[in-house]
Amino acid sequence: MVYLVLALILETSDFMQVFISVLELDVQKQVSTWRFDLGAAGTYNSQQYREPFNAFAKKLNVTVGSQQFQIPANVPQTYFNAQMSVALGNGYPNNYPLDNYTIFTVLSAVNEDGPIRVGFSLPVAMQGWKIEGAIAPTSNPLASVFAMTFHRSLTTILYSVLVNIIMWILSLAIFTLTVTLWFRDRKVEPPTIGITVGLLFALPAIRNTQPGAPVIGCTADVAGFFWAMVLVSVSAFLLILNYIVKYRREKPKSTESLSLLVESSSKIA
Repeated sequence: MVYLVLALILETSDFMQVFISVLELDVQKQVSTWRFDLGAAGTYNSQQYREPFNAFAKKLNVTVGSQQFQIPANVPQTYFNAQMSVALGNGYPNNYPLDNYTIFTVLSAVNEDGPIRVGFSLPVAMQGWKIEGAIAPTSNPLASVFAMTFHRSLTTILYSVLVNIIMWILSLAIFTLTVTLWFRDRKVEPPTIGITVGLLFALPAIRNTQPGAPVIGCTADVAGFFWAMVLVSVSAFLLILNYIVKYRREKPKSTESLSLLVESSSKIA
């Protein structure tokens, strides 16, 4: 995980450092799970451990939004997980892959001596997402308000565009084949119909390979998937109709031709 240190209170060497990791972002349920790794510095650091940011000398109460967590004293590698509500940013899940989401929260920490200062290290990226973090100004210097905005990564956007291009190419190829067979009175073979009908079931699977794609109906579907399904469906219908209406069995040879053949054979004999 790559971090961006946004706020580190250096007026004193006594502070709590918070390293935030995003474990999960569920845009459908609008919930995100974060991991908070805590470290103590200065007099807050336990004397039992020489390493910085290791353990707290005194019991600590941490508040994240409406959730409260108790941190015991003299316990190294202290962390906890918290669930955050996801606020819709400039987009909704239906705007995939151009959607983005923002999470706001307030964090404060108190020990037996009172509130303590807090510094933050926020992530700048996670799988499939680019993260922008910011610390909001507040009248209380001991309570920190911060926000993280999640944007789809460039690779996710490019892959989504590539998937839509693939669906367009496949559907246009099948539609062109169908039109060619219809207007040139070419024979339609049953395997051709089978491939076209099979593509109707393959397109949803191709569409679902897009990372983090919501349920069917988003912007990306309007740009590609829906039209591809329409073209392939029309192609399948025209191929079946072509097979029913225009297909003719080869006529057997006439009896006259057969008698001439027998007569010629007898003469040769």
